[in-house]
Amino acid sequence: MRGEPRQADHVKTALIARAEPGTWARVFVYRASKTAQQIARMARLGELGAYSPAGDFEAYASLVPDGSAVWVRYVGDGPVPPPLPQRMTVRVPDYGTGPDYRGVRIVEVEVLPLCPACGGPRGFDRITPDRFQRDDAWHTRDRWDNPCGHKDMYEDVLAEARSLALKVSRSPSADDVDGGSHAAAVRFLVEGAAAKRFFHAKQAAQALHEAGHTEAAGIIREQLQARRGAMSAKQAAHHLHTVGGGGPR
Repeated sequence: MRGEPRQADHVKTALIARAEPGTWARVFVYRASKTAQQIARMARLGELGAYSPAGDFEAYASLVPDGSAVWVRYVGDGPVPPPLPQRMTVRVPDYGTGPDYRGVRIVEVEVLPLCPACGGPRGFDRITPDRFQRDDAWHTRDRWDNPCGHKDMYEDVLAEARSLALKVSRSPSADDVDGGSHAAAVRFLVEGAAAKRFFHAKQAAQALHEAGHTEAAGIIREQLQARRGAMSAKQAAHHLHTVGGGGPR
């Protein structure tokens, strides 16, 4: 990417993120996705000095055309900001894929809440209805602006939605997870971690509490304290699974 620095400046990125709590900031685009995932994990756990202590930052890695981008946001002070949604649901016009024009229909689709160009959050909280006229009829589609400035084209959104639906149909469901006496809470964490709605156990416990899983949230907070903050959302799910007496995963 033109203008991309040759290496990540974690100190600078952390300062930018701390100056705007709850706002996502891009760290760097790594060529290897495994490297990006490792950096995101280290940021969440505070293993990189700029992002310490553990739990002060959320972080994720997202595939982009030229590699895998890492994004972080500061959540150490004040209330926990809303997590990223699991999906972004929008209404888009579908003109068909054939060579002949057959009219337009409005379809509701689900896509990831991340910009495919840079990996940053999409404008899932900026969706507004937009009425337009076509073939002597009025239709309503959705419009949104992405904070990163990249624009989503409707045809690209449709293609992404079809691809995502295919991947989901081939993936095991979180309903298959046996979490024992805390099965519902474990499924909640598994789904949330997979959808990148939360990353650290601190945010996972808060989300559990808000969802009504107060006992499970208390268990996670106790374990989080015992580990001195070094606990991811996935580790929290595993701990609940173990405490609840769930079967092999």
